[in-house]
Amino acid sequence: MLKQSYAKPRNGSRTKRFGKIAELGLSGEEMAYLQEAKADDEWLNNRPAEFWKKYANRYVAVRNQQVVAHSKSMRILQKKLQGRHIRFITISYIEDPSETIIYAL
Repeated sequence: MLKQSYAKPRNGSRTKRFGKIAELGLSGEEMAYLQEAKADDEWLNNRPAEFWKKYANRYVAVRNQQVVAHSKSMRILQKKLQGRHIRFITISYIEDPSETIIYAL
């Protein structure tokens, strides 16, 4: 059984975590993808403002620190990716940086 622990993200909230990635029984290919996805996520989060404006309100598929496809619709993005024989890919939705979201507390 996986051990339960809590991670404390930068925003101060607590996120439940179970065990270590190594305890999940993933294949070598899946472990390599997780490392690649982490690098892709870091790359994505460090893009300049022009990137965020270009892909605002779109789903973006990232692989090896490159945008391989994008679309305003997840369904269309999936169709674009179908014939590419990609087993794992990171998909993120890019919100418009000029919009403001207001949450009621």
